[in-house]
Amino acid sequence: MKIIKDASAKSRNGYLKYNFHDFKPVLQDGILAFGSLILGLFVLPIFMFPLFKAINGGHALGETGSALLQIFTELPLALVALLFIKQFWEKLFLLRYSQEALRFLAFIVVGSMALFTVESIFGMVGGLLYQLFHNGHKLPTGSTNENALDKLKNANLFLFLILVIFVGPISEEVGMRLGIMNLGPNNLTPESRSVLKFILFTLSSVLFGMMHVVLSNDWWHVFPYIGSGLAFASVYAFSGYQVHYSIGTHLTTNLIVVIINMNNTVGHNLVLV
Repeated sequence: MKIIKDASAKSRNGYLKYNFHDFKPVLQDGILAFGSLILGLFVLPIFMFPLFKAINGGHALGETGSALLQIFTELPLALVALLFIKQFWEKLFLLRYSQEALRFLAFIVVGSMALFTVESIFGMVGGLLYQLFHNGHKLPTGSTNENALDKLKNANLFLFLILVIFVGPISEEVGMRLGIMNLGPNNLTPESRSVLKFILFTLSSVLFGMMHVVLSNDWWHVFPYIGSGLAFASVYAFSGYQVHYSIGTHLTTNLIVVIINMNNTVGHNLVLV
């Protein structure tokens, strides 16, 4: 990667002389990041579950034990993946400059507003489709995923906050954005690359929605999650493939939902993702 002369070069008006088109999707980074999510979600828990169950005296893990299992399987692998991805640190380093820090905050504000808007629209679409296929009956409020998080919040507030504000945003954005949206060969023509970017953009959004409902078979609640995935993918793409931008947006929106739901001002109209 080349950023004009060096990372600290500035123009006369004080703006950094860099072009985010210098940052290219890297297949190896995508494989590493997506692999960390798959291992953290499906592979490592299989091996760790007996250990956690034994620690719990052979009893079912419950909300607290399941949260600990998720924290100790997803987050470490995501952090390890980031450790070996050079471009992540090169981009994160740019936040030392006030211009880039302000750009980061602007993306979080606009991205959060876009997420809540798109999430609400997709939720309405899902509700209308449910009514259409279920003789006018309304879609039950709250997905299985949300209800499980509510139980965790009541059982252990600290683990709940760690899970929804740090573990989820970091591991999911590393896997879905830095992972999926970097997949594909690098030696494509510009036209083919554009098509592939659109396909991966859509795929990362849809899979993001599916991963929140697939284990519970709660498919009618998938639409708000897909809408959220589209918002996070947009932040990642328009920021120049900077995963800390989508992580920051994901973290912020979850924090906002937690605060609102704790104050019981909106209830479950906003979804924790």
